[in-house]
Amino acid sequence: MRDRRCKERVSWIYEQINLALWAALTGFIIFFAAYAAPQIEANRASYEAARQVEIDSEHAFYCKRLGIALDTPNHSQCMAELLQLRRSIERQIADDQSQSLP
Repeated sequence: MRDRRCKERVSWIYEQINLALWAALTGFIIFFAAYAAPQIEANRASYEAARQVEIDSEHAFYCKRLGIALDTPNHSQCMAELLQLRRSIERQIADDQSQSLP
């Protein structure tokens, strides 16, 4: 008799915990869909814009170090060549990473 009551109580506790976990998951999904998901695209665009500004300032720094004055045709060419170099390096890194994956 005592074992049966104990099993019933454990079963009831298990069901309550299971129900609470499903309710929490459902609540999280609703929260994510309503608040977090719509912000993902805006955050990504903001990150990309900030990253582009960072890259441009880095390129301008290196062109200045090479003695190329701002607002000259050579400066524009320097910026374009540095961008091409960066893309080439990024492509090489991506290729190396894809080859190292099993």
